[in-house]
Amino acid sequence: MNLPLEWVDRIDILDRFSGRFLSGRDNGIIAVTLKSYEEISALNTGESIDVGIVSPLGYQTPAEFYSPAYETPESRDSHTPDFRTTLYWNPCIRTDADGRAAFGFRTSDAPADFRIDIEGLTPDGQPVVHAE
Repeated sequence: MNLPLEWVDRIDILDRFSGRFLSGRDNGIIAVTLKSYEEISALNTGESIDVGIVSPLGYQTPAEFYSPAYETPESRDSHTPDFRTTLYWNPCIRTDADGRAAFGFRTSDAPADFRIDIEGLTPDGQPVVHAE
């Protein structure tokens, strides 16, 4: 493909160690996400579509996933609505010898059905995916 660099929103490089799960045959994926049609339409692309300047972010320290703490009665009875779309994320859950793990999380106030996706790796690096 021959796309102007200005059209690119982000580029992700995914491999079996990146937390995304690929089939056993895949070595990796380079995922190019383009900007929205409105953003692309607003660009002044100029003459050359093959040359652009890229400023990579470099190494970033992973951010801790925010999960509200309801430790006091006041915080549990808060009237501030909670409309988070991702309710729980923890990349470090380990199972016991039987392959079981327990964790808890609070749901949001959004009136919707919830979907649970569980993804992980076996000790030998094979992906495990379960969705309900």
